[in-house]
Amino acid sequence: MGTKAQIGVEMENGEILGCYVHYDGYPDHMIPAIEDYIRRFSTTGLVLLISRAIRTGGIRSFNCETEGYSDKSEEPEYINRKTDFLDDDSPFKIDETAWELHADLGAQYTYLVDYNTGEING
Repeated sequence: MGTKAQIGVEMENGEILGCYVHYDGYPDHMIPAIEDYIRRFSTTGLVLLISRAIRTGGIRSFNCETEGYSDKSEEPEYINRKTDFLDDDSPFKIDETAWELHADLGAQYTYLVDYNTGEING
C-alpha cells in the first residue's frame, strides 16, 4: 500500500503547480529527497519535474535523480534511485484552487515548496 502525498511549488504570483505522489510520501523520505533535489537542481528544476509528472498523471515515487540522499547516502538501497512517473494517459494537475481539496480527499501528506526560498511547508 502506498503512502499518498502531493508535492507542489507556490510561484511568486501565488499560483501552485502540483502533482500526486503514490508511494513513499511519508516525511522521513520526502523532505530529505525534496531538499536534495532543490539543492542540486533548484526550485525551477522541481517545477520542471512536476510539469513532466502532471502529463503522466503524477509520480509513482519521488527521489532525487542523482546518487543518494543527503542524509542516507551511505545506505546502498538509496543510491541511484530515480523518480518514477505514473503511466496514466490523463494529465493530472493540482493547482491553488484544488490544493486543499486533494489533501482532504486522500493525500496523507502535502509538501508545498516556496519558489523563491525553497522552504518546504509540509
